[in-house]
Amino acid sequence: MAEKLTFVEAVRKRPSMYIGSTNRLGLAHLYEYVMSAFLEGLQAKATFIRVKRDRGEATVSTDAVLPAEATLAALTTSDTSPSDWPLLTVAALSSRFALDIQSDDGGWWAWRSEHGRAVAGEPLRASTGPGTIVSFAPDATIFEDVNAVTGAWLQRRMTELAMLTPGLRVELDDVDGLQLHLTWPNGFTDWLAAQEVEVVQDVSTQWQAVRIHAAFGYSRTPGNTVLGFVNGVRVAGGHHVEALRSAVNGFVGPTRRGWVGVISIEMEHERVRFEGPTKEVLRVEGLGDGLRETLVAALTSPERERLR
Repeated sequence: MAEKLTFVEAVRKRPSMYIGSTNRLGLAHLYEYVMSAFLEGLQAKATFIRVKRDRGEATVSTDAVLPAEATLAALTTSDTSPSDWPLLTVAALSSRFALDIQSDDGGWWAWRSEHGRAVAGEPLRASTGPGTIVSFAPDATIFEDVNAVTGAWLQRRMTELAMLTPGLRVELDDVDGLQLHLTWPNGFTDWLAAQEVEVVQDVSTQWQAVRIHAAFGYSRTPGNTVLGFVNGVRVAGGHHVEALRSAVNGFVGPTRRGWVGVISIEMEHERVRFEGPTKEVLRVEGLGDGLRETLVAALTSPERERLR
C-alpha cells in the first residue's frame, strides 16, 4: 500500500511540484504565496501590508485578521482545501515559520514550525491591536540560494500589490536598502498613469465564476505590454494575458497604437492549471475563449465606444 503523506510532507518531498523549482523562481513563489494568503485576508478591510526582510528571513504583517480557526486547522490537520495551500506551502518549505493572529476581540492564536514540524515558540510581537503576522525563513536544505530574491524584485511585487488593492498602504524595509511607502487609491489607473500611459479603459466584469478586472492605455512607444495576475499572483503568460491582448488589439483597430495593459482574474484555486513546471503560463480548458469574448463585449459596449 502506498504511503499517504500529509500536505506538508508531500510539499517537502517534491517541492518543485508546488513552486515550480527550487531556484530563484521557486523562492519567488514562496513570497508570492505569503502575499496570496494575505490577499484573502485583505477582504477583512486591511489598511496596510508591511514587509521587512533581513538576510534569509522575512516578516509580513497587516491589520487584516486571517480566519484564525480555519487557518490553524489547516496547519494542524491533514484535511486541507486548495485555499489553504499557499500558507501551508510556505510553512512546509521554511526552516522557521511563525504565524500570529490577533482578533478584534483580543483573542490570540499562534503557530510555530521548523522544517515543517510544529514547535513551541514565543509571540512575534507585543499586542498592538488586531492583525496578522507571518515570519518565515526559506529552508536552505531545499532552496539553492535562500537570498536569491532581490530587494528590487520585492519592491516591484509590493508596487503591484498596491495596484491590485486600491487604497492599501504598502510598506517595504529591505536588507538591500530599498524602502517603499505607497498607496494607489485608483489601483490600475494610478499604476498606468505612473507608466506615462494615457488611460483608455478600466473594466470589471465576470465570466462564469471568474472575476475579471482589466485596464489599458495608450503608450508613447509601439507594441504592447500586458501584466497578468491570477488570484493576486503574478502569472506572466497564458489565457488571461492572451485574452486581453486579443480584445485590446481588436478595440484599437488597424492603427495598432502602442498600449500597456493589466489584467487580474480571481477563480477557484482548484481550477487553476499551468503549462510546464514553472507556473508562469496559465492554461485552463475553455478559459481563454470565455475571457476573450467577455472582454471584447465589455470594451465595445455602447457607452465605451466613444473612447476609441
